[in-house]
Amino acid sequence: MNPRLSHTLNLNKFALQTGVSYFYQNHSIISDYYIRDGHLISTFRDDCIYHRPSADISMTYKPSGSLNIKLSGQWIEHLVRGGTEHRSLSSISGSALVNYYIQDFSFSVSLATPSRDLINSQISRKSYWQYQLSAMWKHGNWAIEANANNLFMMKNNIVDELSTPYYSFKQINQSRSYNQYATLKIVYSFDYGKKPSKTPDYEHKNSESAILK
Repeated sequence: MNPRLSHTLNLNKFALQTGVSYFYQNHSIISDYYIRDGHLISTFRDDCIYHRPSADISMTYKPSGSLNIKLSGQWIEHLVRGGTEHRSLSSISGSALVNYYIQDFSFSVSLATPSRDLINSQISRKSYWQYQLSAMWKHGNWAIEANANNLFMMKNNIVDELSTPYYSFKQINQSRSYNQYATLKIVYSFDYGKKPSKTPDYEHKNSESAILK
């Protein structure tokens, strides 16, 4: 069950969108760990209930045809109840996006704050700051695009943690989407086919509109 209520408000150069939602899952399947005869046993159970209320807001401001600014924020509360699980995790995150266009050039800047998530109703996942810069020049058939993603951010990893009475772990993942990289693209587009100089003439005949009886 995942009902959602949203509202959008447009005021000339300003747009506001808000929403609230509630996700409910009964018999959520989780991993269960216990000790038997000195050995760690891993099994599954489905006697947990998972709740996830959330709220989000997004604001867009367009002062001119060449500038667009978007700010977004989100709050999520993870609640797991029942069985051996009793977990709570709160997350507040935000993002910003700025696009600017001038003649043959376009520029874009995006930024995302750290965020937290609950994976499979058990694993706490934390991500760090992320940003991206891009610039493009396009003229005729030529286009040049440069991108920079999370440069100089040495600890830009994803951290997964699980803590139970009998088993716990901490894992650091390096995802490609979070890695540091820069790209440069040079593109030339070829035009194929012959473009018509004008729309061909069409001769209308009376017989075309006749109705057969």
